[in-house]
Amino acid sequence: MVGVSPKITLFTSIANLGSALRKAAPTLPIVEIQENFLLAGRGINIDNNIAEHLSSQSRQALEQAEILVTEPKLLSPLLKQQQQQQERSINKNSTKDSNSSNDNNIINLSNLKWCQFTFAGVDALFPLNNDDDEDDYSDDDESKKKIPRPSFVLTRFSGSFGPPIAEWCLARIIGHERKFDLSRQDQGQK
Repeated sequence: MVGVSPKITLFTSIANLGSALRKAAPTLPIVEIQENFLLAGRGINIDNNIAEHLSSQSRQALEQAEILVTEPKLLSPLLKQQQQQQERSINKNSTKDSNSSNDNNIINLSNLKWCQFTFAGVDALFPLNNDDDEDDYSDDDESKKKIPRPSFVLTRFSGSFGPPIAEWCLARIIGHERKFDLSRQDQGQK
């Protein structure tokens, strides 16, 4: 008996990633979240209230996702909102207030089993213990802690970038030392 492959949900600013995956593996079930206004800019300038900008179809795709391919800057706000909701529900001193109306914008990622980042870095997801970035911590002084570990497997693109980056650095050093920029200018004047 052949098992059914879970859907791969793509929530990324990398153009044509879905078509490239379909070309490489045509039988893979792929769901693409296409929020062009939100995904412009390679996942760098993302609003922390990302969930409220998503269409209901995109929200549903994220909540059903078992495998997600995304950027750290896209996932981090969703996990922070989910964590804050959990903390509010655990906090016995909390009462129904204006914050509970924001719970409708929280995306439940409890089905997520594996997240593949399209970037090598995970700084957005696991911020450094830095007092300057207070958004990543609770209001309590006693609970200054990092975002808890996710309940899913997290993988990232790393290891494959070392040799190309090292080659680029070496080429730039050689170019600088041998004054290739001056040679290029001289050739342009001839």
